[in-house]
Amino acid sequence: MAETMSVPQPLLSVLRLIADQLRGTPITWAVTGSCSLALQGLPVVVHDIAVRTTAKDAYALEAVFSSYQKRPVHFATTGTVQSHFGALEINAIQVEIIGDMQHRLADGTWEPVVDMNRCKVRIRLGDNELPVMALPFLYQAYQLLGRADKVAVLKNWLEDLHPIHLDAVVQDVTDAIAYVRAHAADLHVDRDRLCLWMGSAGAVAGLRVGLANPQPFVRCLVSYYGLFDLALYAQARELPTPAPDVLQALAPLTYLRQHRQHIPPLLIARMEHDIPGLNVAVDAFVAAARDVEAPVEIANYPDGHHGFDTEDDNEQSRAIIAQTLSFMHRHLGQQPRG
Repeated sequence: MAETMSVPQPLLSVLRLIADQLRGTPITWAVTGSCSLALQGLPVVVHDIAVRTTAKDAYALEAVFSSYQKRPVHFATTGTVQSHFGALEINAIQVEIIGDMQHRLADGTWEPVVDMNRCKVRIRLGDNELPVMALPFLYQAYQLLGRADKVAVLKNWLEDLHPIHLDAVVQDVTDAIAYVRAHAADLHVDRDRLCLWMGSAGAVAGLRVGLANPQPFVRCLVSYYGLFDLALYAQARELPTPAPDVLQALAPLTYLRQHRQHIPPLLIARMEHDIPGLNVAVDAFVAAARDVEAPVEIANYPDGHHGFDTEDDNEQSRAIIAQTLSFMHRHLGQQPRG
């Protein structure tokens, strides 16, 4: 819960209520604004909650919480932004509804409507899984809004990728593996047959652990829409670029070259419509892996988006998940690598 300590308890209670009410509905939504920043660990003050959604779902969300309505959802523009705005008041907490917000660009045109499924991530809030707008998206949004204060906070945060912080994240993954192995009997698992399954930015630490020092008890790796190169990602999203030593420490290619004979089998689920910059790095890694005959398997999803396994309920998604389970079954059933 360390990530949510800067969010006051009354707001956390309202967030849980919102998540509970929207669970199982088709409504697309995510926490945005300062509350999203605080939930992801940034040192900002939070007084209210802002929920970003689509134009259509702004009205559906309002209907779910009709008893809390404070200001009906309606389309409005300020000249610099336009959206379907509305507001709720839940337990004395203001909840802003923002449907398909668009910013006016420097040339006077409106930016395209954002595909939220490509710009949100999920965090844990107690027993709830909470969608929040990703920090790179918020960095760009605050730039368009001219919010220099928030831009500065995000810029410092995104640039603050020092090896000591990386080591702490990697240590978390290492500790999690050690815990599973130490409690294997209670968890009813084989301590010597483990797979690391990671997604999105989680691939940064997961691949570092799985590739930098391959262990015989980690039989295989799975990466869904993983981040393989921070430099390309930062360039594509116009974000601050981490220092070269950090990029080197985070690059899976570094360890592919160092440990080519000991790379565990790796399944990569690649989304054709992923966040800009991700697939360039994934494709470069796959090409290098094939050059050294590393055991890399690709599951390409022509219509897939970032977060497909939680967002796209269709046959293609189920087929890739089934392929993943089959991949894990094959490799977890083998004898340890020599």
